[in-house]
Amino acid sequence: MESESLPAEERKRLLAKIHVAKKQLKLSEEAYRAFLQGVVGASSCKDLDISGLNAVLNAFKAKGFKTRLSPASSHKPRKDQTDKIRALWIELHNAGKTEDGSEPALNVWIKRMTGIERLEWTNKKQRIVLIESLKKWLER
Repeated sequence: MESESLPAEERKRLLAKIHVAKKQLKLSEEAYRAFLQGVVGASSCKDLDISGLNAVLNAFKAKGFKTRLSPASSHKPRKDQTDKIRALWIELHNAGKTEDGSEPALNVWIKRMTGIERLEWTNKKQRIVLIESLKKWLER
């Protein structure tokens, strides 16, 4: 009997992580369903087996989902880094070095640089690289 409950418990654990990832990545219901469709060809996790749920979770991780924050990390440094990136982007625009100083334009550049679609989805290492790239661009 115990071995039968193991897949059910694993399934519950994976579903919980997927819903945390959806919230952490700030996906709307529509974006979430489209994401699922792209990853596993289904718009709901309801009928997915464990391998399908793992595929969804791994795809969320590739988009920047972190299952656990390390004790050294906090939201303040991340906010400071994202604010710095936005400020540098606006500074570039004001200096005439970009045509568009908007957030969507910034996200297009971030995707080109990192493969990640949104600034909020980048990790600390990626944000540091982005900051340094923007500083060098400003110096040119």
